[in-house]
This record gives sequence, C-alpha cells and structure tokens, in this order.
Amino acid sequence: MNPMILTVILIVVLVDLFVLAIVVRYTRERKERDKQLKNRIEAQGYRYVGPKDIAFEKEFSKKFAKLNPYFKWKKLIVKNIFTFPDQDSQVLFFELTVTAENYRKEYLCLLHENFTSYIKIWYK
Repeated sequence: MNPMILTVILIVVLVDLFVLAIVVRYTRERKERDKQLKNRIEAQGYRYVGPKDIAFEKEFSKKFAKLNPYFKWKKLIVKNIFTFPDQDSQVLFFELTVTAENYRKEYLCLLHENFTSYIKIWYK
C-alpha cells in the first residue's frame, strides 16, 4: 500500500482514539460530580431523587407557564430534584433554570403537593 494512505489512516485512528478518551474522561468526571452532589444533599438530611426527570420537567413547565404568564416564552429546566427523607412527604425541592434569548436566572424551588397549592422560589 501507499505510505501516504497508511499515514492518513493512522492519523484518523489516533484522532478517533483521542476524541474517545476525552469523551470517556468527561463522562467519568460528570458521574463523579453527580455522586458528590448526591452525597452532599443526603448529608444534609434530604433524599436525593435524581439529577433530572424529563416527565416532571415537561409537566411543571406547562403548568407553571399557565400560572405565571411571565415565564410563558422562556425555557424552564428542572435539575437536582430532592425531598425529605420520609416517603409520605409531598414536598419537592429542585433547581430551576429559566433561560431566554438574553436572559438566564437560576432558582431554588420548593413545591408542595401540586402546582396550585404552594410554590416558594429563592434566587440562587
């Protein structure tokens, strides 16, 4: 075979391995950060539900936008859901990120039982 073709193939393989190594390292670091966050939340006496719940985020976004027209055209992202350790509790804590074209704000939210009963929002 032509040495030029072998060189090109070798460069492509090396670049592919380099990109794969970066992706693997990033996912490991991400898992480690998630684990540290979970441990920190549980150390404060709360039960960590998960980093993200797509179904809850969609339902919350729809109902919250109806209740607050200001948020209607903004994207709402729910992260890091946690609750009290007892299973009967209907209280959820979560981080809410509100984004628009030139707007980004993060909130810490407390949600009681359902969307209409009570929601408390603190600025982060």
